[in-house]
Amino acid sequence: MQTATDSSKQALDYLHGGETHLLESVMRFAGKKQPDVDGIREVLAAYPPSKWLNVSCKTAGLEAQSLLDSGIAPTPYELGKRISNRPECSAQWLAEIATTQTHLNPTTATIAARELKQLSFKLTQWPLILAELNQTIYSPDVSLALLADKLKTFGEDCAAADDTPVEEDQDPFSDWLQELEAGPPQLLKTPWSGLDATLGGGVSPASLVVLAARPAVGKSALALNWAWNAAALGRNVVFFSLEMKSGELNIRLFSNLSDLPLKIFKFKLSAEEFKRLYATKQRFDRLAGGRFHIVDDFGLDIEKMRSICRLRAKIAPLGLVVVDYLQLMRADPKISNREQQIAALSRGLKMLAGEFDCPVLCLSQLNRQSEAEDRVPRASDLRESGAIEQDADVILMLHRENALVEACQEIGLTDEPLQAFVAKNRMGPTGSCMLQYRKEVQRITDPDEDFRSRVAACRENLKAKSGRRKL
Repeated sequence: MQTATDSSKQALDYLHGGETHLLESVMRFAGKKQPDVDGIREVLAAYPPSKWLNVSCKTAGLEAQSLLDSGIAPTPYELGKRISNRPECSAQWLAEIATTQTHLNPTTATIAARELKQLSFKLTQWPLILAELNQTIYSPDVSLALLADKLKTFGEDCAAADDTPVEEDQDPFSDWLQELEAGPPQLLKTPWSGLDATLGGGVSPASLVVLAARPAVGKSALALNWAWNAAALGRNVVFFSLEMKSGELNIRLFSNLSDLPLKIFKFKLSAEEFKRLYATKQRFDRLAGGRFHIVDDFGLDIEKMRSICRLRAKIAPLGLVVVDYLQLMRADPKISNREQQIAALSRGLKMLAGEFDCPVLCLSQLNRQSEAEDRVPRASDLRESGAIEQDADVILMLHRENALVEACQEIGLTDEPLQAFVAKNRMGPTGSCMLQYRKEVQRITDPDEDFRSRVAACRENLKAKSGRRKL
């Protein structure tokens, strides 16, 4: 059971973290080529640094206010000179604050500042006022006039803390219209034109994309192909692997890029094969060097993922985060119910996508029902939680028709047909498309015309055989 003390500590921790985010926003506004002095003034006026409880942030905030009052923009350089000798903070600490990615603009930062001011009032002033009221009520000399006066003062203090302007002519659509006028949002395209067309052009920033399939269908291969393509296009990619070590992923990736079959990596490679691998490495460095980061930690939880993402975001804004896969993430041990654990993890990944304004591609298992019933999977087949279906912006499902694959193999096709189903798409259409899976090198491509026609012929033969069996 949570006590009042626990709640107060949580609120205090939240307030300290909120003040840090405010300072990050101020540093972002000040670090522009043309510092946004008006935006900084607005934030610091909404929640004056003199009332901040986080000592380090309070010192930096007061110095920023002092610089503003002197007519100087509180840039990280100017502020760093002011606090370099202060024991409670340092220029290095400020540099880390200044390089932290934050997506608050002056309007949203001011709203957050007002909320923090109210929380600070509740934590610091409210207990004192309530204690004074309590003392007044139980005083033997209390009168209705005195009590009314105390209540009036209490109301005025609360109103002063809640200074959110309600009579301002606020236009919540202005920023959105300006962003829209600057151009449509940059969608993350997949490497497959057929899938892009099915999705309506790609996936939006801050989307949680769930990729689901039964084991050994091709989830990891598709995720690795997509991640490599994003990095080659200039996106900063973080690939969290909870199932395979980075060495195994490297083998799969370089098998794909070098066209060397996976099976040869179990044996000693020839000089020619090494030559191809080194050439592939040069190509990889040229196209995606420094932008493809694999984290192979089998004990990852949401908070650890967030910390790693923050470190990578300091280098460049994140363009794609991949999690392979959801059910292997470490859940909160305080939650005993498995479905609730998965729901909490799913929600955490959704928040991660929003925090870094980039798509999160999360792999997930399907239950055995679709396989047992020999049918196309549905969103309701997602394993262990309906919350995944609710949180996801896009649900992409892979399906392997075993009878069709066997029929294709009988006529000499080595590649497998995969069906990709967009079962949910919050900002676009749903539908399906075919992909061509060359399993021996873990490569997934758009199917060429010859492959399409031969797969279609195999499907017709299967239908004919099925019809004859029914007769």
